[in-house]
Amino acid sequence: MSDGAGGIAEARRRIAEEAERRTGRLDLRNLGLRDLPEELFRLTHLRALDLGSEPPWDHGHAPNAVDARRDRLRALADLEEVGLAWSDLGSLDFVAGLGRLAWLNASGTKVADLTPLASLTALQSLDCSRTQVADLTLLASLTALQSLVCSDTQVVDLTPLAGLASLQRLDCSDTQVADLTPIAGLAALQSLGCSGTQVADLTPIAGLAALQSLGCSGTQVADLTPLARLAALQSLGCSRTQVADLTPIAGLTALQRLDCYDTPVANLAPLSSLTALQSLDCSDTQVADLTPIAGLDALQHLDCSSTQVADLTPIAGLTALRSLDCSDTQVANLTPIAGLTALRSLDCSDTQVANLTPIAGLTMLWSLDCSSTQVADLTPIAGLTMLWSLDCFRTQVANLTPIAGLDALQRLDCSSTQVADLTPIAGLTALRSLDCSSTQVTDLAPVLSVSRLIQLECRSLGLRKVPEQIDRLERLYRLDLRNNALTSLPRSLGRLTALGNNPGDPNYGGGLHLQDNPLEPPLPQLIAPGEPEATRNVLAWLRGELEPAAPDAIADPLAMLPALPQQGAGGQVVLDAAGAIAFAPPGDLDAEGNNLRRLRSLHPELCDLARTLRAALDRDNRPHDFLLGRVGPYLHLLDRPLAEVDFDRLFNAGVRLENAIRATGRQIAAGELPPLGLEADEAAESLLSLHALFILATRTGQEALEEAPRYTLTQTELAELRAAIGAFVAATQGEPTLVKPEVAAALRENAPEIGAGAHPERSTLVGAGMARNVTIVSVAAGLAFAATAVPLAALGPAGGLAGSPATLVAIEALKKSKPFAAVIDALRGYLDRAAETPSRDALAALGRHREFALRLEPVLRRLAAFGGQFGFLDRALDRLREPLPPPSPRD
Repeated sequence: MSDGAGGIAEARRRIAEEAERRTGRLDLRNLGLRDLPEELFRLTHLRALDLGSEPPWDHGHAPNAVDARRDRLRALADLEEVGLAWSDLGSLDFVAGLGRLAWLNASGTKVADLTPLASLTALQSLDCSRTQVADLTLLASLTALQSLVCSDTQVVDLTPLAGLASLQRLDCSDTQVADLTPIAGLAALQSLGCSGTQVADLTPIAGLAALQSLGCSGTQVADLTPLARLAALQSLGCSRTQVADLTPIAGLTALQRLDCYDTPVANLAPLSSLTALQSLDCSDTQVADLTPIAGLDALQHLDCSSTQVADLTPIAGLTALRSLDCSDTQVANLTPIAGLTALRSLDCSDTQVANLTPIAGLTMLWSLDCSSTQVADLTPIAGLTMLWSLDCFRTQVANLTPIAGLDALQRLDCSSTQVADLTPIAGLTALRSLDCSSTQVTDLAPVLSVSRLIQLECRSLGLRKVPEQIDRLERLYRLDLRNNALTSLPRSLGRLTALGNNPGDPNYGGGLHLQDNPLEPPLPQLIAPGEPEATRNVLAWLRGELEPAAPDAIADPLAMLPALPQQGAGGQVVLDAAGAIAFAPPGDLDAEGNNLRRLRSLHPELCDLARTLRAALDRDNRPHDFLLGRVGPYLHLLDRPLAEVDFDRLFNAGVRLENAIRATGRQIAAGELPPLGLEADEAAESLLSLHALFILATRTGQEALEEAPRYTLTQTELAELRAAIGAFVAATQGEPTLVKPEVAAALRENAPEIGAGAHPERSTLVGAGMARNVTIVSVAAGLAFAATAVPLAALGPAGGLAGSPATLVAIEALKKSKPFAAVIDALRGYLDRAAETPSRDALAALGRHREFALRLEPVLRRLAAFGGQFGFLDRALDRLREPLPPPSPRD
């Protein structure tokens, strides 16, 4: 997101670059422009112009104001593609002079009338979704139209489309459409989305032999008979309908994906011949027998949860299966899946399973959930060394010894079991999260060696004391000690500063949670206010910080500064020689902690997969341009010598890419997008799997996964964080003397990820992490200026030193100052340059950062409320607001 000032500067930079390079394409998306710059209308060579924005639910959108000057766009007569999504556009009248226009996106605008499009005989693609459009009559003459998205509009009647013989894609989801008869003759149609409409009868599309993707979920459809002859169909979503019989699709041998969850379906027999099927979701149906899918050798994903299934024997031969969810079923025996060695995820929770022996050989398994079962013995999984997550809560498990060698395990939930001894997990150095609540555990000493632990749940254990050495868990972000027998706490607990980073809701937020313990005073009073005050009060008291400080405790002006945190995951930045924030050069990135042997072995294959995916998407596949736009930046960061790869930025790009792949998958399942195609689909899934292994072999990946849970926020908190980060990011745009353009661009691209995707905490880390790092370095620079103002003022002529010597003294003091210890490396390049040519003005760039922080004080105060590595901002801003001493007279 950007504001007017920052956005206009960035727009002018891009316009100037295009004027020089003349590529014919210009992207001004998401800049929050309040006006279109005059320079834009001089680029008469442009063929493609995007003035749109991310949608509001991406939380980083900054719509451009284009309506007031839309008429000027007529000057760009060579335009073939125009994007105006989520702008303030109110009319399409400007397109009258754009006779070459082939692609137009006006989604999310105020457009209500399509009349101006009547003359655009070359138009091939139109997106008017989420507008006030109700009448498609004017489209009847646009016979070149190949793609139309009019979802979430007031459209009721598709009759005007009846003659559009070239139409390949139509999405009319979430409209008032009830009758598909008008499109019965559109023989070229490949993708149809009509989910969330009043459609009840699919008969009109029975003859659309080219149809590859159909989404009719959430409709009144009950009969799939009309689809029986659609032999090209690859993806079908009919979930949340009254469909009960799959017989009509029995001959659709090209079908790769079927979602029929939450329907009355009871019999899968019609699927027995669908040998191309890769994904089947029949959860929450009446299905009881999986025998019909026994021969579907290509099946990779099966969800039969919340059904009547009791026997997995039919899927014993599905060796391509990667994920299986049979939770909440009558399954009791896992023997049939013993040979499914490709399986990576298994959820058999809430079943009758009691014996895990059959899965002993599934060495590729990453995730296992056997919670709420009769399982008592974990011995069979002792050899599953790739296991990353294990849920065995509410089982009969009493002994954790079998998992002692699972050194890849990062998450363990053994709550509500008979476990009494945590000694077996003492060597699980990768463990990040442990829940042993409501067990027989009375001694936490074994976990003290699990130094990477960031989340420890110890509710209802009857604990009477916390180990004195608890401070060995220095990364601990959440410690839940509720409902125990604690009366006091060790002072060492106060040294776990990460607990105070982002205290929140006792059920899932960070912090130290002590409710329902017989605590001695003053602890009950300290926790009475609730979070976040409770955690911060207790930690401060344990450290002795609530006692009155001696008035002369601190005399050194540098020591008076708040301690500055080190940068976290999200992209490391430094202050360059000119005083602007830039990405840390690859040579400055610490390689310690990276598994170089594994990285070297995985890097070539990961590059090949990314290239394959890009090539597969780049074959005239405009419906998937959004995904293609995420693959490019990822490959750009990855496809270079390993020593030059910035793993922080690659982690960010990987999360953004995964979110895009999953979002694309959901749109395909809903019939809103055509299928990717087998090559692209396989490349995407393989890339995500290999990327996970690659990034986990880096210190960056390990630290990011440790830090991500700290960003588990409520929807209200996410909304506030998005707004605050958005305002900060906006202020960095068009400020090249403060933030280099490439860093500003990365901030703008990452911010929309906050709260997105299947792992919102990781996405929030990506969206907020780099902003936090930039904040740390910029505020540190401002504090450095404020701090050196004191010695510089004192060391003028009156103090016996002048100009250069005073500056050198101030620089050396900064380098040795304890409050700057965590960030001095990020400032060192600038300080070293200043020391080469010392003068009173050598540190002037630091002053710009001080002014920047004070200008953004309201925004930074909002960020400070989130604590964590933003928590230092309150004290930092208080210090920055103090008046600077007047400079000494010059010689």
